[in-house]
Amino acid sequence: MGSNDIKCRIIEEELKTFWPEWHAVKWLGGGSFGDVFQIYKESYGIRAESALKVIRMNGILNDLYSSDHHGGDIKKGQIPAPLLNEIRIMEALKGAPNIVAVEDFHFQGDSQEQTLYVRMELLTSFQKLLRRKGYFSLTDILKIGTDICTALTYCEKKKIIHRDIKPANLFVDAFGNYKVGDFGASRQMETVHPGSEMTSIGTISYMAPEVYACKNYDSTVDTYALGLVLYQLLNNRRPPFISGKAPVVSAEDIERANYRRLHGEPIPSIEGVRNDRGFIVDRELDLLVQRACIAETGRRYQNAGEFQEALTRYSIHGGSQSRQTGKRKSGKAVFSQDKYYYTVIRRAGKNETVSAGALIPDQVYRVSEISFSLIAADGDFLRLSIRASGEMGKADGNSHPSDITDSWKIGIRAGIPLLLEEALSNANEKAAYYLVVTRQYAADRERLGSYLRSQSRYSLLNAVRINSFRELMHYADHNLDIQNAVDHTIQNTSVYPEGFHGNLLERRLGNVIISRHLVLDVARQYAEQGFHTAVLNFANPVTPGGGILQGGQGQEQYLCRMSTLYKSLTSRKAEKYYSANRSLLTGSHLPPRFSGTDQVLYSPDVLILRENRRLSGAAGRKSFREQETYLDKPYSVDIITSSAPFFADRKYLISDDTLIPVFEKRIRNIFESAIQHQVEVIILGAFGCGAFHNPPHVVATAFRNVLTERRYKNAFDAAVFAMGSQKDSINARTFEAILGEFPISL
Repeated sequence: MGSNDIKCRIIEEELKTFWPEWHAVKWLGGGSFGDVFQIYKESYGIRAESALKVIRMNGILNDLYSSDHHGGDIKKGQIPAPLLNEIRIMEALKGAPNIVAVEDFHFQGDSQEQTLYVRMELLTSFQKLLRRKGYFSLTDILKIGTDICTALTYCEKKKIIHRDIKPANLFVDAFGNYKVGDFGASRQMETVHPGSEMTSIGTISYMAPEVYACKNYDSTVDTYALGLVLYQLLNNRRPPFISGKAPVVSAEDIERANYRRLHGEPIPSIEGVRNDRGFIVDRELDLLVQRACIAETGRRYQNAGEFQEALTRYSIHGGSQSRQTGKRKSGKAVFSQDKYYYTVIRRAGKNETVSAGALIPDQVYRVSEISFSLIAADGDFLRLSIRASGEMGKADGNSHPSDITDSWKIGIRAGIPLLLEEALSNANEKAAYYLVVTRQYAADRERLGSYLRSQSRYSLLNAVRINSFRELMHYADHNLDIQNAVDHTIQNTSVYPEGFHGNLLERRLGNVIISRHLVLDVARQYAEQGFHTAVLNFANPVTPGGGILQGGQGQEQYLCRMSTLYKSLTSRKAEKYYSANRSLLTGSHLPPRFSGTDQVLYSPDVLILRENRRLSGAAGRKSFREQETYLDKPYSVDIITSSAPFFADRKYLISDDTLIPVFEKRIRNIFESAIQHQVEVIILGAFGCGAFHNPPHVVATAFRNVLTERRYKNAFDAAVFAMGSQKDSINARTFEAILGEFPISL
């Protein structure tokens, strides 16, 4: 039996006393304080895996750390100060992005030996990834920097200094997100007192000079260490003061290099260094990283947000030279060093053709009726030019020539950024096109093509919606401006009770308009004119975002894929709304009749990051639909989340006289929340007439009755019913007929 098996057997015996359902499968590594294991449990045929960190302390080690953590002498039954400190830090950072997620912990021990068991998400160590890949692209290196800056920003908010940022304490998840772990050496800032000496716990090769000298320090020691990590990745894994020409680096070389850096000598420039992945470090990137590693603390980035902003700005705009070859010329698009690949599948009846290859900037690719080209690649985004051409069919069977070009800004981080899922029709056939752009190599691209061919249209639509949402959430989690906007929304999210009465300050124009556009197209029009605009979200009453994680296509899922709304819906403040509805249920699904609560969830200043752009053929025929492109200039609207009453009208006969008052009561609460926030334009719609199958004449009549009440006649400048572009839908026709006495714009 090998040492790995022995370690696993020992730890599994220990787990039986408090986590008996978990089993050790592999020893992942260890250090001076304990070991890390891969563990698993099986339940209902589902296998769940986690990592288990085992931290062991004894009397001697505890004495060494007690003064550093202000723990004093350890008495029997107490948790030692170092372990207690780590538990506090884990709890303080629970749920923070780009920080290793802790699932549970358990402590046991006596005065002689104490052990802390920490169960956390199972990730790939950065060092393992580095050994496997060898080198990283420039985009990957910038992503590592921005991801870790996100983690450090949350540490700063909780007044925590990590003190040991290094490759061994970095990890990566299955989606390519980099995370910080191992807070054993961390210090909470509130324990730092001016004039006191500090211990130099950490790793010499990434330690800031002030930590080494046991002087006062702050959170900039973490950005300093991150700067050194990025420096080495850009410098072909060589630390400062180690020549790139030296074939072998000895321990003495490392010691001399550390001595020079820790005693204040400026680190050497890496401008002009050619990375083994092909890019050359330019002056702007060199200075950017050097600023993080300046010995004088006042000249560094003063917080992780500043460092992240500099990395993001460089990622988007590039440096003093193009990242491909030659100098960047004014007016020319910038391209990252990464290579991109495309896969196009064309389906027409039972016939299918597949095209795939490298996506070279400015080169035009044509597959039957569509052509496309890569016109820019900057940081997180690509910009594609897409042209639909050929004979575009009309509903009457006549064909008309079409030649339409559009520019699409798409995210590239999460896998499947673009899918042209609706058909181009010519006079003879109807064909569907699937276009995927990735960073993957040829073998992966071939597997992707095989996957696309094996899926039904329905499965592909779900997959693209799920990946679209993940990509948006990834972008939101890694952009400091968006994080600040999300924090503002969450802090001001409110749940208004049933029967709430808002503060109506002034009378307004009182127009009621029916629009044929999508809800956010209408909202954008008013928001950009300066109107305080709110949008009604037809919510799932018990699950935030409804089926967003399953690729749902309803109005709520559409809003979540376009904006930061999901962050508010899943916040602690929002839980009151969902728990109120759940308390009315007898099971996990909506019963045939479920009116729910009239409570309203209000999310102010939700940032709209995308639009659903539809590329149209001749005579208005849709060529592509559900195409989501990032906006160059995001905008904000308030979003009112309320579930429509659910009565499944096709199965149960309920009189209009019974239904209409139920809807009226709910609508009044929605309006009152908007009045409370002094909304000028409220964007509404066919409230529950889609997935809930509510009768459109009932919903339209309820809106008409409330809008004609004295309090609401002039509560808003405009109440706009965004009915989408379904010209002949029963919902649109019914709302136009019942609300026809109002001013209507078609």
